[in-house]
Amino acid sequence: PYGPREQLSLQEALDKANARIAYLEGNLELVKKLEQHERSVKNDKRNDLSKQGRFRLINQIIRENQLAGMVNHLCDLAGVSKSGYYYWLNSSDKRAERDRNDWEDFQLLYRIFLDKKKCGIDEIKMALETE
Repeated sequence: PYGPREQLSLQEALDKANARIAYLEGNLELVKKLEQHERSVKNDKRNDLSKQGRFRLINQIIRENQLAGMVNHLCDLAGVSKSGYYYWLNSSDKRAERDRNDWEDFQLLYRIFLDKKKCGIDEIKMALETE
């Protein structure tokens, strides 16, 4: 009964409705997580969600629900800047490299601790100088 033009507009309307549903579900999830962290702060648990944690939440919601066009709204909702979110997103390679270097340093210090059975600055310095 519908021509190709009407079917396309119905399909577009359906796509828009699905995007809106995913957006609202993403908002609800973010609000719930932020409220949970707010309650823990109000109850003096000092478990506040850091900016990096908020950026991770926003990124997770955007990826799970394909909400690429909703970054501004989600950032406003989370109380972070959009530029901060994009900076965080673009510096993931640097973060991964820093984490990898930190892990290598930890492994080195742990190995020194296991060898010397001590973990003072002098033991670490001498072990590093001998390597």
